[in-house]
Amino acid sequence: MADYGAYRLCGTQATDYSLASRMLLLDLKHKKWSQTLLDAIDLPISVLGESVPSATLIGHVHAE
Repeated sequence: MADYGAYRLCGTQATDYSLASRMLLLDLKHKKWSQTLLDAIDLPISVLGESVPSATLIGHVHAE
């Protein structure tokens, strides 16, 4: 839900490492989505937001 809230506020699709790791699809060593796991479940990386460190500025609140 935190990712969705950020998306609605600023229109950027991103998630911090701690939330991304909960999906068990994040390669913790390299801090990026695991293409091996995504391929195994046939999930395109395009449906996942960028994984970023906590407190990263991902955008600005838009007028809507």
